[in-house]
This record gives sequence, C-alpha cells and structure tokens, in this order.
Amino acid sequence: MTKNKKNSTDCEGASASPALFPSAPPPSDEANGTNIMNLGFTPKPGFEAFMVQSMTDLRGQIALIEGKVEQHEQALNDAAGCHKSVAARFFLLEQKVGYLEAKCRSMGDHANDQERRARRANLRFLGIEEHRDEDPLALMEDLLKGYGAPVKLSIAHRCAGSKKNEPRPMIVKLMRLCDRDKVYAIAKSLREDDIQVFDDLSRADYTVKRTLWPYVKQAIGENGAHKGERASFKNGAWYIGGQKVTLDAQRQLVFV
Repeated sequence: MTKNKKNSTDCEGASASPALFPSAPPPSDEANGTNIMNLGFTPKPGFEAFMVQSMTDLRGQIALIEGKVEQHEQALNDAAGCHKSVAARFFLLEQKVGYLEAKCRSMGDHANDQERRARRANLRFLGIEEHRDEDPLALMEDLLKGYGAPVKLSIAHRCAGSKKNEPRPMIVKLMRLCDRDKVYAIAKSLREDDIQVFDDLSRADYTVKRTLWPYVKQAIGENGAHKGERASFKNGAWYIGGQKVTLDAQRQLVFV
C-alpha cells in the first residue's frame, strides 16, 4: 500500500511538473491567423493595408449587390401590382366588349326585323321573259290578271340576276298586303309555265335560308328522319312540321 501510494504521488508530481508537460498558451490573435507573420513568410511592405482595403472594397460590393437585389425585388413587386391592375382592366374590357357585341347583335336583329317588315309586301318572280323597252308594272299586272289574280301593284322592276342568258328577276310591291294570298294561290299554275314566286327576303334571312336548306332537304327526303313532313321558311327561320329548326355546334339539325 505504501508503494502504491508513492507511485500515485509520483504520477501526481509528474502531471504537475512544468518541465515534462508544458501547458498550452491561451489562444491569441496571432494563433488565429490575424497576424500574417504566423503564415511562415514575410509579406511585402503595404500588403496588410492592401488586404484591409480589399476587404473593405469587397464589403462595399456586397452592400451594392444587396441594394440592387432589393431594387429588383421592389421592381418585381411593382410589376406584380401592375399585372393585377392590367388584369382587372382587361376583365372590365372583356365585359364591355361582351356588352357591345350583344348590343350590336340586338341592333342587327332589330334592323333585320325592320327590313323584313318593309319587304312583307314584296314578291320576287323568276322566269319572266324580258323584253326591250318593257313596262314592268303593266307587264306584271297583266300577267297576274291572266292567271286569275287581279291585284294592284305600286312598284315593279327588274333586279340584277346571278345567271347569264336568263331573264333578270322581277320584284313587285303589292299595294295591299292581303293580295299575297291571291298571288300564292296561283303559284302552282305559274310553276307549270316555269315561273317561280318567292318572298323578297332580306340579306340576313336569305343567308339563313340558303345555309340551312341542304340540311332541311336531307331531313325531309326519302332517307331523312322527317320524311314526308312539310318544310317552310318564315320570319328568318326554317320550320319542319310546324317546329323551328336550326344548326347546333356540331352542324346537326335540331329543333328549338
């Protein structure tokens, strides 16, 4: 026990001995490398000042970049605000355009209705032989009287034809609207002599009639879904069996 105690005392003494185990000096600025003399070489005169100035310039450049980043962020925020403003204005413009389009359609429908009413007393004849220096008014009154429809006309004149080497169409205006029925009553007799009579349609109504006629013809034909039913065109629309028809988005004939 005495020997062990002595060895322990010797170890303690050895641990405390400054000669065998010198204590490490506390960290200093030189140990941290702030003094370039510890790097193992001798700098040129002014190198430390150059490094200090370089660090100062670098900090200035970093501050400048940070300022520009802030400016760009602000510009992006402003652009986002402008985008929202433009989107709101665009939405308002879309609403105004939609309103104006609806208004234009309404005005167009109203104008077409007025033109349709003005043409109600008009009839268009095809196949009437044309003569030089003819009197259209007297010619048409005598013609209709000869077929058993003595009516009074206020206006009669030729209009431009779409086919060459054929008589130009004749348009007449009845003095009384009720005389239309008299003229249509002799339409069959007129067709037997290759004379056809039609309503004097407005341009819009004529376009609708011409566009839908192939579909209507197919529908009431031999292989059509409405074979044998009567088709008629009035007030700017086609009717099959008394029901109004039109084309849908897939260009199919549908009832409305």
